[in-house]
Amino acid sequence: TDLPGTWLALEEAQDNLKEAQELLEQGKTEEAQALLELVEAGLTKAQRKSQSRTWALPLSVKLAELQTDQAKTALDIAKLELAKARVELGKATITASFDGIVADIYINEGQQLSSMSYANPAIHLIDPSEIKMNGVIDEMDISKLKLGQEADIILDALPDKEVKGRVTFISQAGTVQAGVVSYKTIITLENPGEQLRDGMSATAEIIIDRHENVLLIPNRAIQGSWDSPWVEVLADEQVEQRPVELGLSDGIKTEVLSGLEEGESVIFPESQLPFRMFGG
Repeated sequence: TDLPGTWLALEEAQDNLKEAQELLEQGKTEEAQALLELVEAGLTKAQRKSQSRTWALPLSVKLAELQTDQAKTALDIAKLELAKARVELGKATITASFDGIVADIYINEGQQLSSMSYANPAIHLIDPSEIKMNGVIDEMDISKLKLGQEADIILDALPDKEVKGRVTFISQAGTVQAGVVSYKTIITLENPGEQLRDGMSATAEIIIDRHENVLLIPNRAIQGSWDSPWVEVLADEQVEQRPVELGLSDGIKTEVLSGLEEGESVIFPESQLPFRMFGG
């Protein structure tokens, strides 16, 4: 038996085992497994040579130590492979980020998904407790919009249902369609109830400011310019031009800050019919 050759085989196996352990620490299980197979082959070769001489005992001790280390390394590799398998198994389970109702499923059982498939959703999940309304705001009004503003929602299918909401998203980038610039806006409904369904059509009136107990006048009665507005007032059967100071407007009626009193009658210029002022 070649004693130097036997020790050389053991030392080579020990070096390979050390390198395999380093690869294992780096997570390179395939490379570590390949070196471990070389270690096993070297140990088998050394074991055969160590069984025919009187100096077999020290060789056997050295061999046993290496075999123990080899077994520990093989166990570590198996543990790492098991951990990887558990991670991959976890990827097979789809976990929703919130409680809700599955409205639609876009994949079929047994279907193989590619990297391109991840661009599309697998499931359409709805949270019935929080419904969002997607809409657009004209560029003329976008500067008046702020996050948190209240909104009254009018549903086409449920016109008598009162639904409140708040502005929760305002896009910073506009979209041009037919030459008109608009901005995507999202309103989160505060009291959706069970009657609302995903995809319903609705209109939102966003409250940009609120004044109560004010004097209102129809916009049709206002003449002149915004800087110098005036109205025609019927007083003692005489028509009088009266300058007024205006406040908030909803596009139909406008707040009058000064120039008119509640109960006075104004005249629409196109019809010349008097309209009695009222508070609101």
